[in-house]
Amino acid sequence: MSLRLAFSRRQCLSQPSLRSLFSTDIGTDSKPEIRPESNQGTSTSGTSRIIDGGQSKPQQTLSPSAQRLLDVFHQAGDQAAVGDSAPGVSQAPSTDRDQTPIPSQYTPDRNALTLVLTAVENCKPLMKVMQHKQGTRVVYVPHTVAIAEQRSLAVRWILEAARKRQDSNPAGKRASMAECLAIELMLAARKKGSAREKRDALHTLAIENKANLLRGSG
Repeated sequence: MSLRLAFSRRQCLSQPSLRSLFSTDIGTDSKPEIRPESNQGTSTSGTSRIIDGGQSKPQQTLSPSAQRLLDVFHQAGDQAAVGDSAPGVSQAPSTDRDQTPIPSQYTPDRNALTLVLTAVENCKPLMKVMQHKQGTRVVYVPHTVAIAEQRSLAVRWILEAARKRQDSNPAGKRASMAECLAIELMLAARKKGSAREKRDALHTLAIENKANLLRGSG
């Protein structure tokens, strides 16, 4: 299974083996939340059910934040599936110069969603700057970013980078959204790409204006 297909076909992300990666919040060490499925069919207990003569493991329940992240990429994948059938969209693998070999631990055949989690984690900003008025002038003051906002910004930047990559190609060689999204995720997993650059630029701006934070606290 290629990473591009993983985002152009929603069912690829709905498989229990892949969805289990989202059982815990990103950036936390909490254990997956396991909830027994209600009695259906020929279930022998409240903690498991019988499928094809064998006993299956209890299904895992996704955490709310992980479910929201999964839904975002589901939506992008659904849009990509529509775009793949549009005229002028290339189905051939991209020859973009940014496509360097993928590290073995992130090979899509092993686990595409592990790469997604790593990409989002690498693009999450820890600091941001906000404008504050001091007398007659406006200064930039660093602020910490809430965990939920970190994840939201990382996903937004990755999707924006994928759309920009798709729009930058000539009309006759326009790549699919799924392919562009896969490329940006691979780059972000290696701490590269425009999404990572936005995160680094924001951190640099916060560091450059740290003196304004000290003045404000004084």
